[in-house]
Amino acid sequence: MRVVIAPVITALALALSGIAYAQPSARTIYGHLGEDAGGAGFLLKGEKQWAIGADFGIEGKQVDRTGGRVKEESGLSLNLLVGIAAVETERWRVVPFGLVGARRYKITCPAGQSYLGFQCYADTESEGHWKLNYGGGLMVHFDRLALGVRLTGESKTAIVGLNF
Repeated sequence: MRVVIAPVITALALALSGIAYAQPSARTIYGHLGEDAGGAGFLLKGEKQWAIGADFGIEGKQVDRTGGRVKEESGLSLNLLVGIAAVETERWRVVPFGLVGARRYKITCPAGQSYLGFQCYADTESEGHWKLNYGGGLMVHFDRLALGVRLTGESKTAIVGLNF
């Protein structure tokens, strides 16, 4: 979670550093942060109204059944974003978007548990199990700053980004 805070603060500082009164760019990098959730991503606006992007999130719970223990920890999600610039002026752009991807909810050892301290039997690789992750959100772009909200079945996060 601490890894996500630095890019958000950096994006906010760069956006407020005096690069003002410019048209919102077609490229946005962002961080998103909420209670027990966070991540980062990007959004690209095409020639027309369409926007497409991707992000990753640390959200929801996953059960880790490796190392001879059962642990519950934060899950990882990888997502594709598709949106449309619903409102666009010289300085503003509002982009609602849909999100679909996969979220890891369980890690297991297909070869069985290790009795010698390895993560899995005979030091084999663990296996991640994935579920559908879906949701949506809204980004408001003003000059170099992007603010918004990202909602999924697992988390609600605030977005802070930089248009460049």
